[in-house]
Amino acid sequence: MTGATRQARLRERRKDLHRLDLWISPESAEMLKALCRRYGMTQGPMIEKLVREKAAKEGDISES
Repeated sequence: MTGATRQARLRERRKDLHRLDLWISPESAEMLKALCRRYGMTQGPMIEKLVREKAAKEGDISES
């Protein structure tokens, strides 16, 4: 498989995702890593889980 083919497949898988580029404190980064280890998740899905849980708890935030 060529590099171009792999890249095309990757782009296809990610077409419905939104990229975030952000900075967080070292303490928060360590807490995020610990949560990821505890739940066996990578950072992207963990952040999604946390956002969805917080939104559900707030009750007045709807998905678009």
